[in-house]
Amino acid sequence: MSVAIGSLMVAILYFAWINTPDSPTENAMVSGETVEKSDEVNPYISDEDVIYATNEILSIFYSLYWVTQSDELEQLSDSTLLSTLNEIMEDRNDLERLIHKTRELVNQEHPIVNTTAIGLLTGLMQLEQSHRAYRDYLRDVDANYEDLAEFQYQTAQFLSTNKEAFFTIVEGTSLYPYVFIEFATDEEELGQMRISEDTRVALVAEIDRLFADVFLEEDKWNEETGNRNAVLLIVRNYREDLIALGDLAE
Repeated sequence: MSVAIGSLMVAILYFAWINTPDSPTENAMVSGETVEKSDEVNPYISDEDVIYATNEILSIFYSLYWVTQSDELEQLSDSTLLSTLNEIMEDRNDLERLIHKTRELVNQEHPIVNTTAIGLLTGLMQLEQSHRAYRDYLRDVDANYEDLAEFQYQTAQFLSTNKEAFFTIVEGTSLYPYVFIEFATDEEELGQMRISEDTRVALVAEIDRLFADVFLEEDKWNEETGNRNAVLLIVRNYREDLIALGDLAE
């Protein structure tokens, strides 16, 4: 996933430097702002369907996180090019599988689940196209490649497209926690948790099962660089919203 001439590092730019949207839970419940209730926007969804959709989304994010990981390559050689090309091809195959999995969620009738899946699918397709184009380019590159300007341009384009794709994913999935709440109908009222306490606890536990270790690793990386992984930022926000729901229910 990364190719280097000199010390060019691709991995670091997989991580979006972004300002995340405010938490839906915080906006709708903690702040007490009025949110119009609309059965068409946020209709009833069973706890079983919430668990299914959320676990599928978390599983996709977990796999996508590993696609964002890469090693720095210090020099250009036949072996490093082959290794990088193989990694790009493997990542593209993983993205194709995630696209197929996400298409199934697009078919969900609940509008919040549906629109979240569409945003995720759009970003995944952008990533797949970017990987495909970069793969095709690298097939024509060898260790004696002399057009460094073209190499740098193709690599920069690859990174830029990936960054845009992650922006798309962040924007398209940030409102998913609205599926956990019942909108407030009066400006004097706070929204209420629409899922059961058991479901809330189970979803937090699933996030911790998948991401607890990588959260710790990312915290160390954040201390060193000041940056955050876009995928993990989304999942952290989901977890914080679910925790806030529990605090509000007490």
